[in-house]
Amino acid sequence: MEEFIKLITAQDAAKLLNISVGTLANWRCRGEGPVPTKIGKSVRYALEDIKEFIAKGRVA
Repeated sequence: MEEFIKLITAQDAAKLLNISVGTLANWRCRGEGPVPTKIGKSVRYALEDIKEFIAKGRVA
């Protein structure tokens, strides 16, 4: 059976990173921060990418 990637909303990602949704959106526009995934008009973040981003210590 295939594994599925756990995707979370920008709101949930911002909570995990302890930043505002606006900051996360600014990072996304500048090509910074965790890698976003677009599904239709929605932006989602892979939970593993959030964990990796935190582990690298790049959270301001």
